[in-house]
Amino acid sequence: RVLFRSHALSYALTLGGHHVITASDGHEALELFRDGSYDIAFVDLKMPRMNGWEVISAIKKIDPHAMVVLMTGWSVRLDDERLSENHVDAVLAKPFELSQINDLIKTVGNSLTLSH
Repeated sequence: RVLFRSHALSYALTLGGHHVITASDGHEALELFRDGSYDIAFVDLKMPRMNGWEVISAIKKIDPHAMVVLMTGWSVRLDDERLSENHVDAVLAKPFELSQINDLIKTVGNSLTLSH
């Protein structure tokens, strides 16, 4: 299962056979994450009510093994140390291609298969 914020991309991923849940903001994402089991969470750096760093920190406290992808359209260079400290598994810079998301999901699927 995939936790995602964008309805357009979630639709495309659903057509691709993925089970996608969308959240409108960070608080809703955390509620959904607490109530479900997700293989990967795509978290926007800039969101209403909570920023991406806050959401990622909370997700990792709930499930330290959850894969989290930080998405950003900001032209700010993300500090590698901060990414590491927050246990960000991947960064996806906007604009991005659907194929990049599918590649990340395949990577997660492969790691889940290997770990079982």
